[in-house]
Order: sequence, then C-alpha cells, then structure tokens
Amino acid sequence: MKQFLLPLAVFLIALSSQLKANIIPCATDTLAAYDTTGFSCILGEGSGGVLDFSQFSFSATANAGSPTLLADSQIQVIPDPVGQGGGFTFTAGGSGFTVGAGQTATYHIDYSFVFTGAAAATGANIGMDPVTGNVGINETVCADGDIICSPLGVSSLNPPSFVCSLPNLSAPCWQDSIPVNVTSNASLDNAIVLTGGSVTGASFDAVTDTYDASSAPAPEPVTSVLALGGIIAIGLMRRYRSIR
Repeated sequence: MKQFLLPLAVFLIALSSQLKANIIPCATDTLAAYDTTGFSCILGEGSGGVLDFSQFSFSATANAGSPTLLADSQIQVIPDPVGQGGGFTFTAGGSGFTVGAGQTATYHIDYSFVFTGAAAATGANIGMDPVTGNVGINETVCADGDIICSPLGVSSLNPPSFVCSLPNLSAPCWQDSIPVNVTSNASLDNAIVLTGGSVTGASFDAVTDTYDASSAPAPEPVTSVLALGGIIAIGLMRRYRSIR
C-alpha cells in the first residue's frame, strides 16, 4: 500500500505544479506578447481569477491614403481587473492611434474569455480617451457560441454629455456599455476606425474594455485536484489500516 501511495503523492504534486504553471495573472506587456499562439492569462477576484483570456489577434489596414500603421509591438496592454471581472486598456505611446488628413485606417483587436469559476458576465463596457477628429470603435460580444452577437460602440461624432468614469481614462472621453448574458465563454471583436478629414487627421490615445462578472467563483483547479487527492489518500489509508 505504501508503494502505491508514494507514486500517487508524486503524481498529485506534479499535476498541481503543472496547473499552477498554466494559470498566470494578466500583466502589462505588448500586444505582440498577448497575441502569441497559445497565450492565456487570468483576471478577476482573488489570485485564482475568474476570466481566462486567450486567442488574442491583431490586424491593421490602411483604407485610404498612406497612414503610418501601428504594429502590435507598439501597442501596450494594461490589465484592468474589476471585481470578479475586468479587461484591458490598449494604449499606444508617442502620437497614439493616428491618421493624417485624407487618411483612413482600421485596427482589429480580438480575443476571447472563458470562466474558470461559477460566475456570469452581466455587462460590457468600452471607452476611449482623449479623442481628436473622427474616431469610432465598434465591439461585438458573442456569448456562449451565439450566432447573434451583442453590439456596442463609441464614436467621437456622437459623444455623451457626461464625463466618462471607466478605469484608466480621463476627460474628455467617450464611453458605452450594455448588459450581456455570458454563462460560459465569449469572443470579442473590436473594430477601430480612424478617418481623417480634408484638413485635419484623427487620433486617440487609449481604449479600455472591461467585463462585469457576478456570483462567487468556483474552487481553483489546483485546489480541486489537491482536495480530491487528499480524499483519495485518506480513503486508501483507512482501507490499509482496516486490512491490517
């Protein structure tokens, strides 16, 4: 029996170490690091997290004129935890996201998240700051594999009259939010369009996306594995003692 318990303990330790290695908190880095194949990270309440973000992708297209397009390595991703949920601020140093007069550019920043606990997403929020010229950001939230996705967006052509209060943003800025119902997973598409006028260009510094989650998270995978291993070990020990 002891010969069986020792390999079991070694297995559980190795498995828990592997799970811990795969669960990393989201950290400030470039979008190039985030859109690396296989990358994922966790945000949310507590060290175990609730939202596991992955499948980041990026594209930049010049639609008119010859704008200087940003590369993913020039865009910084700043995690923005909010309670059991959260999201990211995407910002560009220097001149920010910019096009000149007569130029138009489109950026796509996409990603997905899944719940690692028993939570549900109740809302999505998006905002940008500060803005000059014609800038619009449209986000679609596809929840739990739905074909019909929830749209929201912000546009400098139709700003709200109130000062935005999203994390990491300061006035003047533009924001929007919608209720969502995500119980398992969601995929997000952010289409950013900058359209320069005949005389002036268009630009903004940062966009922030966050997602609200409610209800208590389930136990972390590592905790569950160790708890199960403890139960198995106790049962085996009791059986071994009864046989003796």
